[in-house]
Amino acid sequence: EKAINHIELSRWLYKFYEEHKGFIGKQMGPVFETLKESLMPTIADTIAFEVGEAKGFIDEYMLKYLEAYKGRHMRASLYQLKALIRETIEIQGDVKEALAERFDQWLSPVTRAEKIADREIIQAGNAIAKAVYIMAGAQRLRWVTYDKDPICLSLDKKEIDIGGAFLHKGESIQAGEQSPITAKSNITHPPLHPGCNCMIEAG
Repeated sequence: EKAINHIELSRWLYKFYEEHKGFIGKQMGPVFETLKESLMPTIADTIAFEVGEAKGFIDEYMLKYLEAYKGRHMRASLYQLKALIRETIEIQGDVKEALAERFDQWLSPVTRAEKIADREIIQAGNAIAKAVYIMAGAQRLRWVTYDKDPICLSLDKKEIDIGGAFLHKGESIQAGEQSPITAKSNITHPPLHPGCNCMIEAG
């Protein structure tokens, strides 16, 4: 019976998040739009590029980014909750209580929303930069590290073709005594890990 409940609850969660993609878009769309409008001129100025008619491409690029974000948010949430349900059932715990505790954690003073915002400032900021560089005709991207993380430092000044990836899906990278990081998807721009504040620039 517990296994059946586990499956039914997992299906309900998937349906819930699938139906709420629109809500996520309404919440985050204006945030990304504000970020784009504030960063785009500054990034363009660094390479003496006049945005002009390229704005339409950048707008479309960011709409695709928003769709990708909704998918990432859904997958990350489902992964956490399904793992919690599975682990709670294995120890014969109370799934309802475990979920309530996790939701309380997401609403804590250091909220999940704040953590997401910290990441997306870097993620979206770099996506905007890449879109501007593409329209400006840049052929290369350069990773620029702004922290002391050994793995990020190992990538500092690394250059790739603008359509390439700094780290490919399934590829691992390690530096110093840190545990290796394995890319879950192609890393075409920062962040590489939670707390990463690296950026890209035109090579």
